[in-house]
Amino acid sequence: MPIFSPEAFQGSLTRKNYFEGWYCKQVSADRSAVFSFIPGISLSAQDSHAFIQVINGITAETHYCTFPVESFSASSERFDVTIGKNRFSRDGISIDIDQDGIAISGELTYKNHVLFPQSLFAPGIMGPFSYIPRMECNHGMVSANHAVMGTLSVAGSKVNFSGGDGYIEKDWGRSFPQSWIWVQCNSFETPDSSFMLSVAKIPSMGTWFTGFVGFFYCEGVFHTFATWNGSKIISVDRTGSFLTIVIKKGLLRCTVTAEHKFSGMLRAPSLGGMNRHIKESVDSSISVKLENQTGTITEIHGTHAGLEIIEAIFSVLKDSGIPCSA
Repeated sequence: MPIFSPEAFQGSLTRKNYFEGWYCKQVSADRSAVFSFIPGISLSAQDSHAFIQVINGITAETHYCTFPVESFSASSERFDVTIGKNRFSRDGISIDIDQDGIAISGELTYKNHVLFPQSLFAPGIMGPFSYIPRMECNHGMVSANHAVMGTLSVAGSKVNFSGGDGYIEKDWGRSFPQSWIWVQCNSFETPDSSFMLSVAKIPSMGTWFTGFVGFFYCEGVFHTFATWNGSKIISVDRTGSFLTIVIKKGLLRCTVTAEHKFSGMLRAPSLGGMNRHIKESVDSSISVKLENQTGTITEIHGTHAGLEIIEAIFSVLKDSGIPCSA
């Protein structure tokens, strides 16, 4: 069932006002190189096309490379996407791009994946919301963390990713939410750790609510924080370049603090078309602290975190009754 394979292609090339994209991030072992690739499909009345967005997380340079719809193919059973000469899968990527001012090629292999746990109640990170058809935007986890091997040629220079870390997630539907916060990191001082949080204004039956999904994976354990499992956002604070969010689930309390750094411009979907522009940092710093009633369970610090903040989300949080200073 597609619901139990959120990493696979969920759409079809005959859909209208539809998008689907996979976010593939890799950080080199010495943390000197960070590249994210977003392969996807945009189906709109104005300009249907396949695309690959490229983000250099160190320089914040971004590129949007377009391809004919006919060059796109994807599996409906697993993550396996081909766009022209480029292929993306859970097992690795093969890149051959020379357009929009970027020349990048090579192959990377992924292994030792950390997969988000599935159940009948929660077939993916959206939990029971996974069963609701035709949501404006759906979110899926492919790999919370994995090892990366291989080398890429970037503008003629070799970039070695062997021994580095990787991460893959995805989105699909009609449009991104009106406003959101997204934080992601798997480059922590503690090996085999990963964090992601997405908070957004979610439309529902003519109204809206503030919804969120996220997890903190550390020492072999997933701690899931989401609207659907009773978690609550306790507070949000943005002071200067720092963003702090506190979440509580039962006796667990998770505090994430991210420092915003350089941002690059990305395109985001609206009614299937990639005509919205947003800023994303892939070089922010982050700390995550997990506590219970007896004190701190763990606290870790990371670099090269992804961070997106659409400013209108702060008004949404306040309107939802969530303490927010921004």
